[in-house]
Amino acid sequence: VCDAKFGSLIKEKLNLSCICDDTIAELFRGIRAHLRTLIEALDDVNLRSMSVGLAHSLARHKLKFSTDKVDTMIIQAIGLLDDLD
Repeated sequence: VCDAKFGSLIKEKLNLSCICDDTIAELFRGIRAHLRTLIEALDDVNLRSMSVGLAHSLARHKLKFSTDKVDTMIIQAIGLLDDLD
């Protein structure tokens, strides 16, 4: 798996061992780089939508927001994009 935390959860819940190292990271980079050729039905519009969706999902879970700073605009922009979807 690409994330060690996911690997530990999979091990805990499903009792399956997972590998998370530089080889797996390189494999994921290769898949991302050649995604268009691997999935024939994937066009630029779908790829862009998928990338934006993943970015918003990561932003919600990885960033720690401070309401005292400019983060309020980021939160509002993510909320607006979610509403538009």
